Amino acid sequence: MMMPSKNTQSGGFTILELMVVVIIFGILAGIGIGHYQRNWKEERLKAITRETAAWLEDNRLRALQQSETCVIEIDDANTALRAASHNDGNDCDDISQLDLKQITQNIDNLILCSDTSTSNNLICDSSHTNSQTDGTTNIIITPRGTVAQGGLIKLNLDQSIKNRCIAIIQPLGLIRQGIERNSSCNFNTAF
Repeated sequence: MMMPSKNTQSGGFTILELMVVVIIFGILAGIGIGHYQRNWKEERLKAITRETAAWLEDNRLRALQQSETCVIEIDDANTALRAASHNDGNDCDDISQLDLKQITQNIDNLILCSDTSTSNNLICDSSHTNSQTDGTTNIIITPRGTVAQGGLIKLNLDQSIKNRCIAIIQPLGLIRQGIERNSSCNFNTAF
C-alpha cells in the first residue's frame, strides 16, 4: 500500500518575500512624503501670495472709492503690511494690518522682501535679503486708484521651492502675481 505524499509547501509568503515588499513600500512612501511636503509648502506660499495681493487690491479700491491717499507700509522684518503712520496725507490710518504669519499656519520661516523698485534684482532667501536698509517699503496709492510709488514684494518659504512675487506697477496701480525663475519674476505664466 502506498501512502499519499504530503505537500510540504504552504500557500504563505516567505520572510524574504515579505521583507522585499516592506522595503519597496518604504522607498515609495519616502518619495511620496517628500513630494507631499514640497507641494504643501508651495500651496502655503501660493495662499500667502494670493492673500497679500487681494489685501493690496482691496486697499487700492478703497482709496479709489473714498478718494483718499493711502500709504501702505511693508515691514519686511515682521512680515506685515499696514497703513503707514505718517502725517503726510495718509487718510487710511484705520486699515487693518495684514500679518502674513498669522493668516496661514505653520509658516514660521516665511521671509518677506520688498523694494520700491520693480526691477528683478531683489534677492530674497534665508541667508540674504537686500531690502531697503530700514526694513520697510512704502507704497503710495492715490485717490484715483493709481500708484505714485510702486514696488516689488518677494515671498520666500523654503529654498526647495520657488519664490513668489507681487509687483505693484506704477503709475497704473496694477497688482501682478508671479513666480521667480532664474532670479527674475515671471508674471506671464500661470500662477
